[in-house]
Amino acid sequence: MLPYPVLEYGDYGKRKTICCLHLRRKGLHGNVLGLMEKGWPLTHCVYFDTGMEFSCIRKNIEKVRLELEQYGCELVILQPERHFLEEMLLRRIKCRDGSSHYGSYWCGGPCRWMTRLKINACEKYVKSLGATAVEYIGIAADESGRVKEKCYPLVEWGWTEYQCLQYCYAKGYNWLEGGIELYSILDRVSCWCCRNKNLRELNAIYHNLPQYWTSLELFRVISKSHISRRIRFSI
Repeated sequence: MLPYPVLEYGDYGKRKTICCLHLRRKGLHGNVLGLMEKGWPLTHCVYFDTGMEFSCIRKNIEKVRLELEQYGCELVILQPERHFLEEMLLRRIKCRDGSSHYGSYWCGGPCRWMTRLKINACEKYVKSLGATAVEYIGIAADESGRVKEKCYPLVEWGWTEYQCLQYCYAKGYNWLEGGIELYSILDRVSCWCCRNKNLRELNAIYHNLPQYWTSLELFRVISKSHISRRIRFSI
């Protein structure tokens, strides 16, 4: 039984409660840890595995899995139907004019196909649980412009992204790669190959994370030969 007083949270305690999150960023980890510390009802936690995360994210997933199990919450791992590289390079895509091409291009910018696959997979999973499910979304208080019609605990508590990060550190979580704390050099910690990284982040990867820089350079070479529009990654 979950340790929470049912009446304190209205009808949340009477329904199957879903925490449908992508457990990578500080705000999302802060959301889950905060829910458990505050005793909110929580029965499922969703992680969408793109296959292209920094290795420290997988470490954090396994760590939070143990805490979720102790709380009586199931960690559900969803995956895309096709591997990232297959979607990026090999899947045949038909265009409206009847033509076709192979690959969805490098994910990022206006071409965020993995984001759409993640949202679709999470929404499908929540729908499968029935109309009584309640979703907790890990959007921080300083991102309140993204709030829609779901439940946003971090906004309700007034927790900013910075506060979430400090809370995660206090709880023993970090995002270390080769001894480097990723949040000290990157604005956002998501897929290492995300095309949305700015020049400051790319420069930080080049100087601090050579193994990932080598992979990014390989992506650049592949994109030049495979994709009609050139995507340039260089410092």
